[in-house]
Amino acid sequence: MKKTRKLLLFIMVFCLLMLPALAATNAVQQTLYYRDISINIDGEQISAVDINGNTVEPFILDGTTYIPARATFEALGYDVEWNDATSTIDISSSRTLKVGAGVGTIDFPQAMFPIEGFSGEYVDDIHARVLVIKNDTKVAIVSLEMVNVPEDIVELCKQAVYEATGTAKDNIWVHATHAITTPHAPTDPDAHALYVTAISNAITTAAKQAADSYQPAVMGVGTGTCDVNANRDIELNGQWYYGLDSTMTSNKTMTVLRFDAVDGSPIGFFVSYGIKPTCIDNVEMADNTRKLSADVPGYASVIMEEEFDAPVVFCMPAAGDQIPAEIANYYILGEDGEPVLFEHTVEEGIVMMERQGKVMGNDAISIAKTITCNDNDPTIAVSDTSYTWQNKAEDGEVKVDVSSIRLGDEVALVGLKPETNALTELELWDVSPFKHTLVVSFLNGDQKYMPDAKSYELNTWEAKRAGMATGCAEEFVKVAKNLLDDILVGKLHTRNEGSATTGAGTTSKVEFGGITWVILEVKDGKSLIMAEDVLEQRAFHSAGGDVTWETSEIRAYLNGEFYNTTFSDAEKAKISESTITNASNSKYGIRGGNDTTDKVFLLSLQEAETYLFGFTNLLTAKTTSGEAVWWHLRSPGEALDVSAGVSANGIIDYHGSSGGVTDATGGVRPAMWVTLG
Repeated sequence: MKKTRKLLLFIMVFCLLMLPALAATNAVQQTLYYRDISINIDGEQISAVDINGNTVEPFILDGTTYIPARATFEALGYDVEWNDATSTIDISSSRTLKVGAGVGTIDFPQAMFPIEGFSGEYVDDIHARVLVIKNDTKVAIVSLEMVNVPEDIVELCKQAVYEATGTAKDNIWVHATHAITTPHAPTDPDAHALYVTAISNAITTAAKQAADSYQPAVMGVGTGTCDVNANRDIELNGQWYYGLDSTMTSNKTMTVLRFDAVDGSPIGFFVSYGIKPTCIDNVEMADNTRKLSADVPGYASVIMEEEFDAPVVFCMPAAGDQIPAEIANYYILGEDGEPVLFEHTVEEGIVMMERQGKVMGNDAISIAKTITCNDNDPTIAVSDTSYTWQNKAEDGEVKVDVSSIRLGDEVALVGLKPETNALTELELWDVSPFKHTLVVSFLNGDQKYMPDAKSYELNTWEAKRAGMATGCAEEFVKVAKNLLDDILVGKLHTRNEGSATTGAGTTSKVEFGGITWVILEVKDGKSLIMAEDVLEQRAFHSAGGDVTWETSEIRAYLNGEFYNTTFSDAEKAKISESTITNASNSKYGIRGGNDTTDKVFLLSLQEAETYLFGFTNLLTAKTTSGEAVWWHLRSPGEALDVSAGVSANGIIDYHGSSGGVTDATGGVRPAMWVTLG
């Protein structure tokens, strides 16, 4: 006998569709009965789940059995859509491509500035764009004209697109174009809140526009050449820098995907072209007169949008070594024969940017006008995998996620976090089963550079700053090819992210040396303790430059002045001298340096994950004045001149502060192994 369960709750008349937006009208209180009801279609039981894979149970109300509409009709081969604007469930019996696109402006308020040398003045608008595509599977591509997208912003974007369009979060790609002339996420809590709000407003607008414009469509693809990019790697006195007139590989091919309504009017475009938005770059940073800009591809996108009156989603492909042919700062040989950084003014950089943006935009328009859209039934599928590779320091591994979207029989997108070089993209093109294979870097986060083997051999600009060992890019080509081979024949993969583990979450505290400490672990009669609050704010290494925990100023301070002036002789006797393991950054592959012996130390990234993950009360910390601030970890960030940390809102930050190791706003929460009692 089946067990009957009863639930008392408020329900809406259309709740069974289980769609993200519920335009509540009349709510009534009812008693629902659950009896573990199964649904069989042609003798086979279906899995009743919502668009995110969550189980949806049928129930009985007033003698009538209610079953989930989406799961049932999709099992019968029907297409099910929820239109929030009209509170309508659309069920169609035929496969038809549907597309929607939208754009919103990211308007950072003046109160955020100055930050990272930006004055707050804009050269051109910065945008968030959304492209939603569906046939048998619904996918969404988000493009943000930003330098990078932190993990909390990735989740924010996915949530906004999910709520507006009903696209499953696993099928939403969030990309940063890597526009250098935009700020990183501020570490100051007030500025960070303004930053998040500006992005949230823009992505919400773009997602709603995509939902509103969502309609039956046809797609087409076109390619051409554009000559505004160049390889940036040049050799000066036997060393490699970025500059002009490189003889290294550059990919001049531009690919445009066009999506039209059935009446022939454009709904949206996707543009792929190997160019990093770095024309204006960091010019005049020291003077706090930097200006915000989406740079060359952003300027080109607006020109194209003005031509077609439809959103243009640009995604940076394999552009780790690809920059605008004209740039505002670059290395040359100085009068003394040594390499020196030459810098134009911001205004000169703007002129270069606009000139090249016009060329790129007009080239994209020309390609788009040659495209015939006639595919209204492309197979759409999503497949994901990952692989690990040795880090550059050879003391650990780096995980590389690889994702793919199939758009018919000729077009596929391949996404990954790292920046790859043009040579890697061309190698993938040679082996891909798809005629058009579009790489999307900076997907759902970033992971620094992933250069090709030749770049490692020469020790180019990218190779110097990479965290992966040589061969990682070549392995990517193999992994991506296998993923594409499989997706073409309908064999799909799901990346196993593993189950997140939570940290200690302890609330045990102890007073020691006049400071309140949190006990993180007790082992062999000793306790690992960490300061409950931020004791002070200071730089990790005020001298700047490449540094590890071993050579850092903050280590010397904690084991010197702090230790000697904070604790009594009796307390010092209880503090253990501990061997500290300094592992590499597991995301960026940046080496952690030699192991050390310390009495006082900072937590590492790995220790923060082990002891604090999932516990906001431990991850967030305040100063003595009650202000929430970010705080230092001893591990390196995305480079050796950046230290990792924990943000003011409690997110473990593998990238680190944009201010680098000299950022004196970082909080200090010392840790020690002590004998208590």
